[in-house]
Amino acid sequence: MGHEISISPLVYLLRRLSAPRFFVSALCLAVALLWVNAVRAADVDIEVSGVSRAMADNIRAFVSTRWLSSARLDDEGVRQDFQDAAVQDTLLALRPFGYYNPAVSPGMSRRDNGQWQLRLDVVPGEPVRVRTVRVELTGPGADLQAFNTWKKQWPLQPGERLDQSIWEAQKSRLLDLAEDLGFLAADFTTRDIALDLVEQRADLALVMDTGPRAVMGDVVFHQDTVTPEVLATIPRFERGDPYRLVSVDQLRTDLWKTGYFSEIDVAEVRLLDQVPPVVDVRVTLEARKPNSHQGSIGWGTDTEFRTQYRWLRNRLSERGDSFALGAGWQSRYEELTVFGEYRLPRRVDSQQYWLASGQYSTEVQELEVTANDGDQRFSLGSARVDTALLRGGRARMLDPGWSTEPIVEQMYVEYLYERNGFDQLLENPEPGRAVGSPADVADSGFGDAIGTLSVGIEYDWPVIRGSGFNTLGHHERGWLFTSSEAWGSDRDFTQVYLSTRRNILFGGRYKLLLRAEAGYTHADVTTVDFQVDGETFQLSETALPFQYRFKAGGSRSVRGYSYESLSDNGLGSNNIITASAELEYRVLDNWSAAAFVDIGNAFNDWSETDLKRGAGLGIRWYTIAGAVRVDVARALDGIGDDWQIHLTIGTPLL
Repeated sequence: MGHEISISPLVYLLRRLSAPRFFVSALCLAVALLWVNAVRAADVDIEVSGVSRAMADNIRAFVSTRWLSSARLDDEGVRQDFQDAAVQDTLLALRPFGYYNPAVSPGMSRRDNGQWQLRLDVVPGEPVRVRTVRVELTGPGADLQAFNTWKKQWPLQPGERLDQSIWEAQKSRLLDLAEDLGFLAADFTTRDIALDLVEQRADLALVMDTGPRAVMGDVVFHQDTVTPEVLATIPRFERGDPYRLVSVDQLRTDLWKTGYFSEIDVAEVRLLDQVPPVVDVRVTLEARKPNSHQGSIGWGTDTEFRTQYRWLRNRLSERGDSFALGAGWQSRYEELTVFGEYRLPRRVDSQQYWLASGQYSTEVQELEVTANDGDQRFSLGSARVDTALLRGGRARMLDPGWSTEPIVEQMYVEYLYERNGFDQLLENPEPGRAVGSPADVADSGFGDAIGTLSVGIEYDWPVIRGSGFNTLGHHERGWLFTSSEAWGSDRDFTQVYLSTRRNILFGGRYKLLLRAEAGYTHADVTTVDFQVDGETFQLSETALPFQYRFKAGGSRSVRGYSYESLSDNGLGSNNIITASAELEYRVLDNWSAAAFVDIGNAFNDWSETDLKRGAGLGIRWYTIAGAVRVDVARALDGIGDDWQIHLTIGTPLL
């Protein structure tokens, strides 16, 4: 005869909760009256030995002490009855784990503080083992890959100990899988555990009929915030597509990302009597306040003191267009940035936007050179770099199908104007630091005011889920753009870049963070001879505008080296390669320790990549504001093998 046994006395509790109201009230009053002299469940310490933690927890859940009082426990007969009942409860509590013939030795004693302790020494004995297994799916979805994968991973194989917690978990997992895939009427036609307690064997049979697969129906928006055309492109599905729960979740997330709404209620209307079953979606939306203000202030080893303000006009009109304006300051490099962006939804089949943005920044850059033998670094001074950018283009959300997050694609045209003051620095050097001929300085391009017009395409794909230590996912970025004198630019260059960041959790307490990036630029490089303290050096300078140059080093790059210190002469380079591997171990709930190795550099000449290595240890503190990351790293190939302390806040996936 087949049967299943619950792990906890759930039915007992439900019966109590479903009792008439007057009975519940009377029961509460009785408990209150007994509270003065009663021994609560937490006051009777139940110690269980001889079994696993999960089994011990289930035994304690079964053994009830709420009916006992101090006076009754003082009676030896009552204590004996309580121990006998605890033994029977233990036998029941172990059956779901496959143990039907355990030996239980009880004992009670009173501690010095007056608390009673019940000891249960358990010898579980030989468990019931699985003899045969029959797991089948029938119906239209029986041959889907997802269901076949579930079957292949079935854990209770012949010879395994019967564990009904696993049995129940597998049933729930299968029903959840069917729900996610749109088989909303799926149900079990057979779910039997046939026990042979003489042979200590069990025969398992689980058969589920998937039923028909539902399809997506109509999406109806209830709102008066934007025109219907603005929302029509947001769903990533069409009427008649197979129903998937993730599609509904994605709709809710994508509506939130528009920034138009403060309240989003997505409700399904399941019409299961239709053929095929249909799921309509009703969305009720409340408008967000039109203006948002964001401000931040902080300090980090890369930026030192920093602050930023951003004003966002979430909705300029019913067309859904929005505007953002802001400014930021970083004390390192005395960097000031002012920026603005306008976004207008396109009326096309997919989710797309017209974008127009502008940015002005000014910062102080230091010109550093390293001696030929690599043992000494010289600073030739610093100069200000001013940059203005204007960009216009189109953004499109690409749904890869297998991901919960879309890939953001931007195609754009960008105009850049840039001016730097390094010509004054080199033409009027400090005493004793003479630069070569004026012609050499002029040929270097320093001091030129340049304007470039480039066309490009870039991709951004962040997939981040979870929180705290359990944050995992990946983030990929890439771009390709080019500028040419053929269409009026002052400089010719082409750049391609790819990067990836990934978090991988394993073993419950371990996390592996992997980072890699590579960038290549085809741009002219000029070398200038100059002297420092009577010694001649060569300065390698790319024609690439400062805005587009690569730099390595810092808390999010090659640790052990100061922020953006790895490049040709400290001014940036045409190319970059970096990689990192970090192993993190959770020590406490919100604290973990990490060990890492980084490598990389930015350079102009591929024959002189000179990749720098850094290694170190770190501490992670997970807070509501994000992960606080403190690293101590050593530059294994740096001048003097420096030590650096790096402090960052936030996930390294961004």
